[in-house]
Amino acid sequence: MTCPTAMHGFVFVFRLLLSLLLIAGINGCIASSDVRLPGSAGSLPRTYFGMHIHRADTTTPWPVARFGAFRMWDAAVSWEKLEPVPGHWQFERLDKLVSLALSNGVEPLLTLGITPRWAASRPDQPFVYGNGGNSPPREMQDWENYVRTVAIRYKGRIKYYELWNEPTFDEIDKGKGFYAGSARTMVELGRVAYRVIKEIDPNNKLLSPGFTDEGARLDLYLTLGGGDITDIVAHHFYAEQPEFIAGRVEHIRAVMAKHGIADRPLWNTESGYDIPASGGALTAKGPHTDTELGGYIARALVIGAASGLDRFYWYSWERTMLSRWRRDAMVNPAIVAYTQTLRWLNGATVNECTSKDRRQWICELGMGSRKAWMVWNTKETTQWAPPAEWHALQYETLDARLVRLGSGDSVQVGPAPVLVKSDADLWSVSQGSP
Repeated sequence: MTCPTAMHGFVFVFRLLLSLLLIAGINGCIASSDVRLPGSAGSLPRTYFGMHIHRADTTTPWPVARFGAFRMWDAAVSWEKLEPVPGHWQFERLDKLVSLALSNGVEPLLTLGITPRWAASRPDQPFVYGNGGNSPPREMQDWENYVRTVAIRYKGRIKYYELWNEPTFDEIDKGKGFYAGSARTMVELGRVAYRVIKEIDPNNKLLSPGFTDEGARLDLYLTLGGGDITDIVAHHFYAEQPEFIAGRVEHIRAVMAKHGIADRPLWNTESGYDIPASGGALTAKGPHTDTELGGYIARALVIGAASGLDRFYWYSWERTMLSRWRRDAMVNPAIVAYTQTLRWLNGATVNECTSKDRRQWICELGMGSRKAWMVWNTKETTQWAPPAEWHALQYETLDARLVRLGSGDSVQVGPAPVLVKSDADLWSVSQGSP
């Protein structure tokens, strides 16, 4: 493990203090505090916009939205599907998904696991994806053979491998999640995976397991040596409201700084929202109308970027974008809102996001010499006048409308962000529309 330098120590203290301020401010504990998120490190690449698609090889047409990354989870391509019987491999589905991704210019990410029953150390342990699926493999050689077989087959096509989905550890949680074993064993699995994928292709990258808590599991994983085998930190930033993502990111950044890996990428490999009427919200509270859903989509993506996330994998195309419409739908309000947000943010820099009352939010975007501002109000719909120094001429809406602004005109601002501009050109026209 890399020893913390003086700079790492400074970064840790700074991020920890910022985390405390964000958590207190965003959750409303300090009513008088302003909130300021420092913004993205640079312009957002298309790979920032990740997606889950469960049935892209069968009933779900490839999405029209030009996202840049695809996490292959809940797509029936985990270990127990690939090798249901020892030595007998079924790659047809994974082959097709990888080909679909690459033909659409999208980077695939494969999440490793779940253990086949024949390889499980606790084969009779009940698990949602089949008995034994969340237990560690009985023999490390079976795990190594799985990782090696996959890495060889997809050399040059799959570069990113996530160690496991949402593990819990015996030391903390009594093993009730997608992995029910010790953190020490998880690190051993990671060491094998890291060595093997690097032997096959030095350009391959191993992500940490995709954790879901406030940082205790990541802290234990890194304490036991996981930092030595982690190219990218993965976490799932589910939050009741998109604005709460910022405080959760700072929790994880503080843990990374504590272990001397503050400079490594942090990816949100799973989170999202849907409408409860479609079969249950992904969080305890969530959007209830098409307008609110569009607002949650846009706010989550911009807050994630402003908080320093390097990627954001939305869960999922079917659940958010299609669940309330025909499965073969190419356009509906959720898809329009997502593609609008992608167009606003792709190639742009999020300079900062601020709020004086944790209701009204302004995120300043930059693209070359141009500036624009995403503006929303989390609590109500109100009339709001852009500052005179913006010289606002027009704004765009998430439902793809263009509205001209005269001198002194106000903008109707609510939970769905609008994009206020000082010129009349489409915001992303110089970058190419996604």
